[in-house]
Amino acid sequence: MTEWISCDFIIPAFNEESSIGITIESIFSSVPEDIRYSVIVVDNGSSDRTPALAQEYGAKVIVAPVATIGELRNIGAAESSADFLVFLDADISLSAQWQNHIYAALLKIKNQKCIIGSHVTPPEDAVSIFEKYWFNSIAQETGSVHIGSAHMIISRAWFNELGGFDKTLTTGEDYDICRRALLRGGTIANIQELKVFHRGFPTTVSTFIRREAWHGIGDWQPATNALRSKVVVASLLFLLFHAVAVAALFFKPEVSVIASLSIVALLLVSSVVKFSHAGAVTILVNSGILYLYYIGRLLSIPLAMSAPEK
Repeated sequence: MTEWISCDFIIPAFNEESSIGITIESIFSSVPEDIRYSVIVVDNGSSDRTPALAQEYGAKVIVAPVATIGELRNIGAAESSADFLVFLDADISLSAQWQNHIYAALLKIKNQKCIIGSHVTPPEDAVSIFEKYWFNSIAQETGSVHIGSAHMIISRAWFNELGGFDKTLTTGEDYDICRRALLRGGTIANIQELKVFHRGFPTTVSTFIRREAWHGIGDWQPATNALRSKVVVASLLFLLFHAVAVAALFFKPEVSVIASLSIVALLLVSSVVKFSHAGAVTILVNSGILYLYYIGRLLSIPLAMSAPEK
């Protein structure tokens, strides 16, 4: 006899009228018959038709105009009585692989303190260098101590025991809950068979830098924990090497050359560490993209400083 499982899909949204319908339709067409489910959209005060469209497509809509991203997800979770919470971004599409593997995955972790999901994948027709090399390579990572909340699955009981997402964080709430789960004896599993497509990856230099600047805010909240982040340390080295290279250019060119070579070495080492599972071409391409990545992460410093206190 089939064991029934219930889950609720929690989707925070802000001005997503071009995407929300596609995401909800993807859920309705992909969830197996053995799973009872509903869709909860938590709207952050959209000025477009996002709430109305979400209702038209069959979702329950909650409007919370003043809330952080973590708080939006907590609000949706509080409305759920299901066994599992499936957190999705508003521009995610589930795959046939997801449909084929989700029931077994949920059944396996039903009574475990585990966070599962997968790193989101660019669309199959993606053509930008960022999607093909950077984001596609990240999606192919097998081991992980972090699952992004663009596609995160957790039992409602374990979520409540952890106290949900930290609503004081502007971003990085997914990394934080994974860290707390591990500290309390939980496990993290990146299940590549649970493949989902993310339709909103940046495809230009400016949008990529803006994305990394936004995501980097969490590394500085609170600022006292910043130096525990390897990304923060590497970003500060990136800045230091540039400062030395420019300052020494006019009075000690050989030092400037050494500092410039140090920048190249930092990018290559970072790429090898981050993309060791990928091939040489991907590592080389991503070492160049890392230059933009570190610029974005440094730009997150003033953003974090200007973020309102919660």
